[in-house]
Amino acid sequence: MKSPSPIQWTFTRSDGTTEVVKPVAWVWEAHFSDGTVLKQYDDDGKYHQFKEIDQTKLSLFRMRKFDDTKHYDLLFQPGMKLIHFYRNYLLENGKYFTRTFCFGFEKTVNGKKVKMLFTILPNDDIIIADRDFSLEVK
Repeated sequence: MKSPSPIQWTFTRSDGTTEVVKPVAWVWEAHFSDGTVLKQYDDDGKYHQFKEIDQTKLSLFRMRKFDDTKHYDLLFQPGMKLIHFYRNYLLENGKYFTRTFCFGFEKTVNGKKVKMLFTILPNDDIIIADRDFSLEVK
């Protein structure tokens, strides 16, 4: 089921100016313990930043394809710190652009920091690793 799509999403800067933001292939949703959901690209046309997520109330973090054909869920527990970033790649001397979408968490277990990262590849497969990495293109 495809989400309703406004013509454009806007982001309001701290100085009050607005900027039109184009959707990307994978977007996030933050599901909170009180049943509310904060979407990166809201149904009303507002773009939300990752820093707006109240991690103290987070119960599930979802990465979903913008067209709603696939998603990956991360169940969130107290003590976890949410991680989300992109990796951009220019291939063949800048001829092709591609992006990977990374999300995961960091937490302390028995006094040691533990990190788990999930990287969504351009073909929508996922790599799970305990550290950040950059893909090598050969």
